[in-house]
Amino acid sequence: MFKKILMIMGISVSLLSLIACGGDNDSYNDSAFELFERSQEAMADIDSFIIALDLVTEGSVAGVSEETEMSLQMSLEMLSDTEARMSASGTVMGIEVDFYFRDGYMYMDLLGERNREAMDFEEAFEMTGGSLVESTLEEEWIESSSVESLEDGGYRLNFTLDPVGMLGPSFGDNIAGIPFSEDMIDGGTVEMVFYIGADYHITHAEVEMNVTFIILGETMSMDISVDATYIQLGDVSVEFPAWLDEFDAS
Repeated sequence: MFKKILMIMGISVSLLSLIACGGDNDSYNDSAFELFERSQEAMADIDSFIIALDLVTEGSVAGVSEETEMSLQMSLEMLSDTEARMSASGTVMGIEVDFYFRDGYMYMDLLGERNREAMDFEEAFEMTGGSLVESTLEEEWIESSSVESLEDGGYRLNFTLDPVGMLGPSFGDNIAGIPFSEDMIDGGTVEMVFYIGADYHITHAEVEMNVTFIILGETMSMDISVDATYIQLGDVSVEFPAWLDEFDAS
C-alpha cells in the first residue's frame, strides 16, 4: 500500500511539475505562451508555498476499469537547491494519509501504520514521479492557445497540448518498466488552464487529459482531472508532528 500511495503521489507531482513553474482571439495566440513564461519568471523566486490539489484518475485495461481519487493540501519549503521540507495531508483512495519529507527521509502515516524510507531530495522526487522545482511547458507541445483578460487585472491562459509531446518527456526512457516509444500513445487530448494574477503569479490551474496507450498489444485508456489552487506563496514554514522524532528514535 505504501508503494501504491507513492505511485499515486507520483502522478500528481508529475502534473504539478507543469503547474508549479508557473474573449478568445487569434491575435492572443502568441501572447498566451509569453504570459506563461512571465509567470515562470515570477514564480522562480518563490521558495515555499501551500497548494490544495484534487486529482481524479480513471484507467481501463482490457475492459477492466479502476478509478482513483486524491485530495491533498501540500506545503513545500525549499531550504537550498538540494534540500527541502514537505508535508501533505488529505485522502487517497478514500483513505486518510499524512506524508512528510525532511532531512533525507520520507515518512507516511497510513491508517496508523507509519513508514520511513531514507533518500536524498532528488531521490524523493524521482520516487514520486517528478520535481516541483524543475518544470517547464515547451512551446512545441502547444496545438492551440488563447488568453482571456480578467477583471482583477490577471489572465486566464488556455492551452491545448499534443499528448505525445507532453507525456513523452514525463515517461523518460520507460513506462511501467517497458522501454518507451512514441507509438505507445495512440491518441488523446490534453487541455490546461492557468489563472495568473496581475503580478504574474499562478493562482489556479486545471488539467483535463484523456489518453489512449497501446502497451504490449493491450489498449489502455486513462482520464486524468487535476484542480490545483495556490493557498499561499512564500513565507511558509513546514511543521512536523512529534511522532516523526519518536519514530526516528525507535
